[in-house]
Amino acid sequence: MNDILHHYPHLRAAWVHDAISYYLDHSDEINKELAEQRAAPNNLEKMGFKLDKSGFYILRQEPKKHSPSHNGNKRKNERLKASAK
Repeated sequence: MNDILHHYPHLRAAWVHDAISYYLDHSDEINKELAEQRAAPNNLEKMGFKLDKSGFYILRQEPKKHSPSHNGNKRKNERLKASAK
């Protein structure tokens, strides 16, 4: 418990003790619920996030695509240059 309080000084000892006590009294149901959550499809994954090795969700990076408006602006500029000649 001292390690937890050292790394998270904003917590009170009583809170940490209560959390550990609760987990020890309900560990089977907590572990079962965690396993179910890990097995279920996740909304974050549906939105393009993926779980990294550390257990954090990161947004998948997709290659940048040229937007149609960018190409349209390029064509518009080319027409303006051609009409100016």
